[in-house]
Amino acid sequence: MTPEAFAEGFNSLHPPKHLALALSGGRDSIALLRLCACYARQTGMALTAFTVDHGLRSGAADEARQAARWAGEAGVDHEILQWTGDKPSSGVQAAARQARYRLLIEAAQAAGCDGLATAHTLDDQAETAFMRLSRGAGPTGLAAIRAQGFAACGAGAPIRLLRPLLGFSRAAVTAYLAGIGQDYVDDPSNDDPRFERVRVRAVIAALAEQELLTPEALAETARK
Repeated sequence: MTPEAFAEGFNSLHPPKHLALALSGGRDSIALLRLCACYARQTGMALTAFTVDHGLRSGAADEARQAARWAGEAGVDHEILQWTGDKPSSGVQAAARQARYRLLIEAAQAAGCDGLATAHTLDDQAETAFMRLSRGAGPTGLAAIRAQGFAACGAGAPIRLLRPLLGFSRAAVTAYLAGIGQDYVDDPSNDDPRFERVRVRAVIAALAEQELLTPEALAETARK
């Protein structure tokens, strides 16, 4: 992964004039921050990063502030968004995802952004396709994550949703960050086997090790 390769793929999505970026502080979103910041400097695209503090873990507020510092170091405007109110006792991940998109879309539109970028990678694509396959999904479901589309918050106007890292693997993202000396936050939930995606990730890794099924093959199936 290089800024040049990223820019080539990003150009195919016809980036907006003012892009909002979902920044968790994790590996993928930090890579997207640095790549988009480089792209913005070269093209004049305006860029604003938003971090959602879900308030679900004791260290979440500190991680949001660290994300803000990294955004500042990259020369990118940044805002922390808070998920307030009562949290559900079950289905927390789904509720947090819904709240995150609501907050991001509202903040992006309030800031005058005409697109929102998230940091889904090829591995996220493979995991999503695998999970949908396990539920017996047909061709539409197996398309999994789209490189671009629209997202709306309630009855509000939709915003363009872009996923410019979808063609890059998690390993490529990790290597890119190591190459530029950029640190990132590790979310402990990414290793928690209570979550389906974590278990699926382990299964795909085991299948790839036995040369039976790779993330690249799953992602290619989704693309087709």
